[in-house]
Amino acid sequence: MNKDQKPWRLNILPDAGRIKKQFLTWAKNQNRIVTDQNGDLKKGDIIQFYNGYGVLIESEILGFDEQGKVYPLWDCYWFAIDIKDREVKLINS
Repeated sequence: MNKDQKPWRLNILPDAGRIKKQFLTWAKNQNRIVTDQNGDLKKGDIIQFYNGYGVLIESEILGFDEQGKVYPLWDCYWFAIDIKDREVKLINS
């Protein structure tokens, strides 16, 4: 992983509103417990993290699962990421 790379910004996707709605519908239909805060991080915060391919991503937090993993605003909104495994860093809240 290149720690000096510029992040790929997902929080500016033109269809971010649609993805947020899909996430809420998915969570309700799957009876998922989604919380708004985990420690210093909260829903709506902008974070950076490394995806599974080592690419630095910048995105908005949609919520947290019951283990405290982050649901980021991205095309795989149903996939919560582990804060420690993905080196999540708060950009702004």
